[in-house]
Amino acid sequence: MIKITMMQKYVRKKLKKYIPRYFDAHPNVRLVLIAGSIDKASTKDAVGTVLSQRYRVRMHEHYARSPLSVPLAVLGIEMPKKWGLFTWWSVLRAAKYRIKHEPDIDVIVQELTVSQPGETAEMMEFLKPHITIVTGVTLEHVEVYGSIEAVASEHLTAANVAQFAIIGRDNIEGRFSNLLDQHANLTTYGTSNVAEYWIERADEYDLKGTKIQLSAPEFSQPLPTTTHTVGEQSLRPLAAAMAVGLQMEVSPEQIAAGLSVIQAIPGRLRPLRGIDGTIVLDDTYRANPANATAALQTLYEFGQAPQRIAVFSSFHNLGQWSEEEHRKLGLLCNPDLLSWVVVVGEDAAKYLAPAARQRGCQVQVCRDAIEVGKFVRSVTVEGAVILVEGAGPETYLEETVKILCDMTEDHHLVRQTPHWQAIKDEHFSRFADAKKK
Repeated sequence: MIKITMMQKYVRKKLKKYIPRYFDAHPNVRLVLIAGSIDKASTKDAVGTVLSQRYRVRMHEHYARSPLSVPLAVLGIEMPKKWGLFTWWSVLRAAKYRIKHEPDIDVIVQELTVSQPGETAEMMEFLKPHITIVTGVTLEHVEVYGSIEAVASEHLTAANVAQFAIIGRDNIEGRFSNLLDQHANLTTYGTSNVAEYWIERADEYDLKGTKIQLSAPEFSQPLPTTTHTVGEQSLRPLAAAMAVGLQMEVSPEQIAAGLSVIQAIPGRLRPLRGIDGTIVLDDTYRANPANATAALQTLYEFGQAPQRIAVFSSFHNLGQWSEEEHRKLGLLCNPDLLSWVVVVGEDAAKYLAPAARQRGCQVQVCRDAIEVGKFVRSVTVEGAVILVEGAGPETYLEETVKILCDMTEDHHLVRQTPHWQAIKDEHFSRFADAKKK
């Protein structure tokens, strides 16, 4: 749990009063919230890009886990790097300025960052969204909440206070519908026609642009456009953006234009140019079973690839569900479609690797991300497609991607700041020291 000082508590208490005043003072500014346990950042980026075709949009660019991150981002105030008397005075002064002066934006697109029970309900006391998108309900952080039902309740709380709710049809089980208030202002999005707003791929993946079709109740026939993302889970944020855009009177032509320029966010199944004509699917920001399953299916859809390799790290924050979820993913590894399954991390080695071998796959267990990169380089053929599915800190598989990719792609990798590099240098030195012994 993130610690918060007495001074920060005081500032947050004041901001909770200022935010309603801000929206009262500027009733034409609309708030779009992104809640859920999957794909929030990609959905935020897609929604913001589409809405910017017509409106002035504010959305925070960087994910920050702090009790103050959401209130500050909504008001467009930078998170201070250090806290002191002058700092909190400046923050509150900036908030008052936002209330008194004409806004320079029309729409705020805000991702909700929650990891403890009750956080969403607390924020809904001062955030009154025009639209809430709930992307999905997955097992991430389930050990904190105690059950998947509690996770669902946490995220769907944000939908119940919105004027209009847009629900991810593909990543939220139907049984959780009882947690939603039964109001008429609700719709769904996804990648099949069971959703009201849906997108499907119309051609083979092409990194220069893949043809897709948009379907919505407002369209008499599917609307064609292109995407520079890959994978079904990458289409879902685009479907959410289409739904929001239509609800907010963005024209179909503007929506198609907005979707066509969206690039995958670094570390979220972003296709990168690999060495020797390979493609590396970089999904190393944070992994969970739902994303990993979808990413593996995307790898399979590269039907013309001469070789496919899947790299997986252990999932975290799964508690008692860890063994089952790792085994499930291992059993989805198809030896007819994969040349190698490469794993790193204790639970991946203990549960995923044996399940993949049970299916008949060639499996390599590695100690760290550097060893993974060297092994994959040693077995890769020209034109291969390599999925690198990471779990964020503790495995740092972005360093595997760095080994496999053209150097010109390095600026797309996650966790490359001096701060993170220092952490990773210490992390990998432990494995080097162990190897010497």
